[in-house]
Amino acid sequence: MYRRVVNKILNHEKYKHNTGKFFAIGNWQIEPDIICLAKSLAAGLPLSVVIAKKENTDSLPGGCIGGTYVGNPVVCRAALEVIKIIEEENLLERAVKIGNQLKKRFLEMKEKYPIIGEIRGMGAMMAIELMKDQKTEARAYLVSELKLALEDVDTLVSMGSMFLEIGDLSCATHCLLRAVDTDCASAGAYYYLGVISVLKEEFEDAAELFSHALDIRDDHVPTLRDSAYVCLEMGKLTEAAKRIKKARTLDPGDPQVKELDRRVVLARAKSRAVGFLCRCGFRNSRN
Repeated sequence: MYRRVVNKILNHEKYKHNTGKFFAIGNWQIEPDIICLAKSLAAGLPLSVVIAKKENTDSLPGGCIGGTYVGNPVVCRAALEVIKIIEEENLLERAVKIGNQLKKRFLEMKEKYPIIGEIRGMGAMMAIELMKDQKTEARAYLVSELKLALEDVDTLVSMGSMFLEIGDLSCATHCLLRAVDTDCASAGAYYYLGVISVLKEEFEDAAELFSHALDIRDDHVPTLRDSAYVCLEMGKLTEAAKRIKKARTLDPGDPQVKELDRRVVLARAKSRAVGFLCRCGFRNSRN
């Protein structure tokens, strides 16, 4: 009888969002001293539970832990059936599966609707953040987090890249210059400063910054790729080809590197054609 009643109630409860763990704390490497339970523990019947380590409960006077929903045989039996159903019907595994489906769908929606900000959650407890002005709110969040960054180089570089992504070049530059001041061997900081210079069409500065980044780490494909673009814009075709060749060796499948390679080939062909026409024109003028 208990099984039938609990099953009927759980038909409405089993799809309730949860994190995929029996206790949400199970998602972290933390062992709590006390856990308080209630609500759906007994499938809607009034029951609350306090779980604690023995050394904690033994130190308390008798009868000091209690409440309105103290245990009785009926609700305790219902709670046992709830636990059995969760285990036998693999509801925790189902929550993880539902969560993966939700996350995939939410990410697809994010690509389509700019109002959607962050996607976060655990198991089936997934959520989407709705934002009136995504860039403004993202900037406010990053500025608040920047105060906690202090002098951690990796954090400063990451935040600089995030400011860059939302188009705030001033804050991005501030973060990256702080990173360079803290560690002058930060290839990432020089790389993103180079990207900012490219966006400003300051190609001489970009070339110098990318060179600094490559001096520190010469196998960084994005730096090789973007510095090749700068060389191409500056008409340095031989240097551009050299960097593209190395980038393709490191990452043969990079589509941007392939496109740059195509542009260098075209630029070289154009240069040869112009040279040929100039030579022909020179000869004709002499004749």
